[in-house]
Amino acid sequence: MILTEFGTDLMRYRDLLRVLVERDFRARYRASILGWAWSVMNPLLTTVVLAFVFSTIFKQVPPVGANTGNDVYLFFLLSCITPWTFFAAALNSGMTSIVGASNLVGKINFPRYIVVIAAVSAVAVSLAIELGLIIIATTIVGFTPIAQLPSIIGIAILWMLFAWGLALLFASLYVRYRDVQYIVTIMISLWFYLTPVLYPPSLIPERYAHLPLRRLLSFNPAAWFLRSFRSALYDGASPPAYLWLIMVLAAGASLLIGLRVFGRRSPYFAEDL
Repeated sequence: MILTEFGTDLMRYRDLLRVLVERDFRARYRASILGWAWSVMNPLLTTVVLAFVFSTIFKQVPPVGANTGNDVYLFFLLSCITPWTFFAAALNSGMTSIVGASNLVGKINFPRYIVVIAAVSAVAVSLAIELGLIIIATTIVGFTPIAQLPSIIGIAILWMLFAWGLALLFASLYVRYRDVQYIVTIMISLWFYLTPVLYPPSLIPERYAHLPLRRLLSFNPAAWFLRSFRSALYDGASPPAYLWLIMVLAAGASLLIGLRVFGRRSPYFAEDL
C-alpha cells in the first residue's frame, strides 16, 4: 500500500529528513535578529489586534471554557489562530519546496516527497513552540490546559498529517503550473473565513437563504481540527471519540490523495523544472 511504503521511506530516509527539516527551519529565520521568535510574535500580534477589535469595538464575548472557566478573548482566538497560521504557512512552504530544491532533486536519488514533508515539518517545529507557550501562559493565569497535553499532541500530529497531504498535492501541481500558487493563496484566505476561527460555530445560523449553513460546515475538515484544538486548549476537554475518528479519516484521506497525485506527477518533475 502507498501509506505503508510512505512510512517505510520515512524511516529509511529519516536522517535526510532530519537534515532537511533543520535546514528549512534555520533558513526561515536566517539573518534575522530575533530568529524563531518571529514565529511566535507574528500570530501573537495578529491575535492581540483581533482580540481588541472583536472584544472592545464589536463587544463580542467569547463562550466560557467548559472545564477551565476561561473567558479571555485572546486565548479564545489563540487556540485556533495558532494552528491555522501553521496550516497556511505549511501549505505555502510545502507547495514551493520542490521548485526551491530543484538542484537537490536533480542530483540525488531519493523519494522526492521527502522534500515536501521536510518543508511542512519545519513549520511544525514553530507550531510546537507556539503551542507550548500557550499552554504555559494559560497555566500561569490559572486555566491549566496542561492536563490535555496528550490530546493537544495527538491533534497537532493529525493536523500536520492533513497538511502533509495537501502540501504534496499542491507541490506536485506547482512544479508544472505556477498559477497554483495564486489559487492556493486565495483558497487559504477564503477557507480561513469559512472556518470558525474568529467566531464560535454557534454564531452560524442554521439556515441562510435556504442554505443549511451549519450542515455545510460539517463538510469543512479544517473546522473539525480547529474545534478539537479549541476544545483542548480553551475548554480544557479532550475531543469526543467521533471527532478523533473524523480527524484520523481526514488526515488519512488527505495523505493518500496527496501521495497518489505526487506519485503520478513526480516522473515529470525533471522536464518541468
